[in-house]
Amino acid sequence: CHLAAGQRLVDFVPDTVCDGLRGTLGAPNFALLQHAGAQVITVDDAAVVQAMRLVWQVLKQVVEPSSAITLAAVLAEPARFAGRRVGLILSGGNVDLDALPWAAA
Repeated sequence: CHLAAGQRLVDFVPDTVCDGLRGTLGAPNFALLQHAGAQVITVDDAAVVQAMRLVWQVLKQVVEPSSAITLAAVLAEPARFAGRRVGLILSGGNVDLDALPWAAA
């Protein structure tokens, strides 16, 4: 992660199901986040897929991985969010329904 590393990583492209998050963080945005002391929760692809599936099972909504990562982060650290109001933005405009990560091949 850029912020955890303490420096902007320009040659790093993660291999992840979250294709919308594969880009490099721009220098101005990195500086703003670093200055604000932003904290990052990292989760693996399995946690993201689990979050996508949970949204499908409970809400009957298909969401894209780059959106489901927000729920995966909350589920990864429940004590951090306990007793707090948490808002997540879930979107599904970029989902290939023929390639859902939990669907049998």
